[in-house]
Amino acid sequence: MRLSMKIPLPLAVLLLIALQLAGFAKAQPTAAAVGDALNITMASAIPVLLKNISTFSGARTFYASPFVMYASRGFPVVLGASSTPHAVVAAAQLDSGSRVVAFGHESMVTGCCSTGDAIDKLAVNAFNWLSGSQPGRTSLKIATLSSSYSTALTAIGKAVASMLKITVTTSVLTVDKFATAAGTSLPDIYWIDSYTTYTAAQVTALLSFANKTGRGLIVTGHAWYWSYSHDENPLTGHPVNAVLWPLGLGLTTDYDSGYQEPSYTAKNSSRWLFYNANYTLCRVVEAARGVRALESTMYGPASECLNQLLTILPGQYSPALPATASNKPFQPLWDFLFQAKNASAPAVGPNKPFTVKGAHPSMLLEPAIDAAITRNGDITNLKPSKSAPLYPGMPFPNTSKPSPDPITLTINTTYTGVMMGMPMSGSGDQVWRSTGLYAPAGAIVNVTVEAKGVGKGLLVQVGAHTDWLDSKDVWYRVPRAVASWKINSAIMSVGSPLGGLIFIVVPKGLMATVGSLQITIRGALRAPYYKHNVTAAAEWANTIRYYPAPWAELDNGKIVLMVPSAAIRNMTDPAPLMEHWAKVMDGMAWLSNMSPDRPRAERFLVDADISAGWMHNGYPIMAYDDPGVWQELLNVTYVKKAGAWGPFHELGHNHQWSDMQFSGTGESFNNLFSVYTEMEVLGFTSTQIHSSATPTARAAARKKYLSSGAKWSTDWNVWVALDTYLQLQEGFGWSFYRNVFAAYQKATTSPTNAVQTWIQVTSKVANRNLVPFYSAWGFPVSQATKDAVSTLPAWTANPMTKIAKSG
Repeated sequence: MRLSMKIPLPLAVLLLIALQLAGFAKAQPTAAAVGDALNITMASAIPVLLKNISTFSGARTFYASPFVMYASRGFPVVLGASSTPHAVVAAAQLDSGSRVVAFGHESMVTGCCSTGDAIDKLAVNAFNWLSGSQPGRTSLKIATLSSSYSTALTAIGKAVASMLKITVTTSVLTVDKFATAAGTSLPDIYWIDSYTTYTAAQVTALLSFANKTGRGLIVTGHAWYWSYSHDENPLTGHPVNAVLWPLGLGLTTDYDSGYQEPSYTAKNSSRWLFYNANYTLCRVVEAARGVRALESTMYGPASECLNQLLTILPGQYSPALPATASNKPFQPLWDFLFQAKNASAPAVGPNKPFTVKGAHPSMLLEPAIDAAITRNGDITNLKPSKSAPLYPGMPFPNTSKPSPDPITLTINTTYTGVMMGMPMSGSGDQVWRSTGLYAPAGAIVNVTVEAKGVGKGLLVQVGAHTDWLDSKDVWYRVPRAVASWKINSAIMSVGSPLGGLIFIVVPKGLMATVGSLQITIRGALRAPYYKHNVTAAAEWANTIRYYPAPWAELDNGKIVLMVPSAAIRNMTDPAPLMEHWAKVMDGMAWLSNMSPDRPRAERFLVDADISAGWMHNGYPIMAYDDPGVWQELLNVTYVKKAGAWGPFHELGHNHQWSDMQFSGTGESFNNLFSVYTEMEVLGFTSTQIHSSATPTARAAARKKYLSSGAKWSTDWNVWVALDTYLQLQEGFGWSFYRNVFAAYQKATTSPTNAVQTWIQVTSKVANRNLVPFYSAWGFPVSQATKDAVSTLPAWTANPMTKIAKSG
């Protein structure tokens, strides 16, 4: 990928310029008008774009970013292979007569024309279709902004010349030179990418070019990698969308690999119309107004289209722009969405789940719009979500009012980051600082910050439930429940339709410039917040646990338990619980060779639904809001009897060292932390731990694995792998693993072969040649590894030798 070093104007400003230049905020046309134009366009364009392509079987695949299409004549060309596919190649016929084709990965075009597969054909066809914006051409000029694309462009130019029997010239024209070019110095088709940062002048020039008669614009590249280091909305934050969105296309940060087989025909075009968000909205609004009912067979496609749009649509106005009517570029689209929403749609919650598949899109818009407003931190005309009482809940009693007085807090901005080798613990670049306050649903909360904290990367966050549930088939809550705002001014307002606990999010490395920071908050409710060894027992028992907010936090500096307040109302003294969790966390720190004084406390949160599994690792660790989970988190008596394998398992994930991991370890190595905690902290025997980890269960799994041929590459995982790890523990003690962690933590480079490195490191830590042990388990062992440990003493107590002898 090629990145420009230019420093652009703020993207929100660029987008506003682009939208105004394109005249985007027009009166909405009728569905019939949009549909007719789309059908005519697709019927003529898709046969050209898919010429000589009957299948994508065997074609090269890439992780391509899908597109949202909002242009009145914007349509999908190729759909991704997922179960709810979106366009990974999209196109638009503009009012000017010019055309645009966008590919969600640059290699779809830069690889041309190496193999002659369907993707090569598609690339050539795209340039062919773009050339057709000017009938009767005898010559064609194609240019690209980068010399790195010139080889592919030359090949494409030759193919197009042969196909059209015209003269084709190709060249490299940097975007700087393009912006000042005019007349005959402009190409007929210009190829840009999603990796260049465009200035305002360049955006203006590109849009002016696209809106001339008879031009073609091709755009290549994805945005998913960009999203790893950018938390901005892709429509207002990603540079290429300042060009694409005014032309009616939007590059998203999702990805899809593979392709649906070509399926468009004039007979099934009605389904394809619903990939276009403009048409879809027109139809849903017409249905809401009683003009024309929406066919039930189109509920799913319409809902998928609108849900995709809402996951990237910015708020009604950008905080980067003055809040005036002319500076709300997305307001017309939001107004259209509000018209499409069914006011009688039910609230969504754990006991009133919303089934996405088959739902009328106007019903879906109720929770989906709440999710989008929350995600954007949009406080324009903020109102409570009708779903908020169901989840995350309302204050108790529900007549509770925010504190009438401002509440001033001192925020600790010291944070050095988690150890780099523990990526499964979630983003290590930030820590949530609890405020003990809660933003009521639909209420504005005002925040005042000391000047030294402004513009330093700090955030105000409302809500803790960070899992994105948009793609799930059933919603047990509004699918986005967290809003955040950069602290870029000393006085700011925040709020969410759902409400939520208020946090100050601190990036690492601020202490030297910020230090302790005073923040004043007005309009918030107090939440039950217990800080171990700080909160007075009597104050907790008599006052704090009864604070009205529906969510509570129990914090011992090593882990923060985030649970519904109902779960702690009867807890008179959290100290014993916090001591229990301190021992658990210190034990895990010892095993992983960490300091018990963690750079940040782990967080454990329960939720009505989560993105994956029964629980999953991260920051915060997520689990279902279920009485059984409450027991494992909050009831020490229960845990000392029954254990808490699930929470310990997820905490183990957060302690996994990335360089120790290889095939089969992902769901096994972390179980060492569960075993260690239950046996060494809780005092369980080996027969009291998880039923699949007892000596009897291990022996049975081992026998089955070995009798099946010790197929390491396919069968060595989870319980079988845990048995291997526990044999090493039984041979060398728990300190063996602490020392293995230490050895990896001292390494200055990552291993080129994780398996061979593991065998060598563990052999050296044990001071034994472990090659026979690993070989018995079916591990692949290289000659280099055998040589590296050949001088170490043999492991005479190797349990696998005894097992082999016993048959």
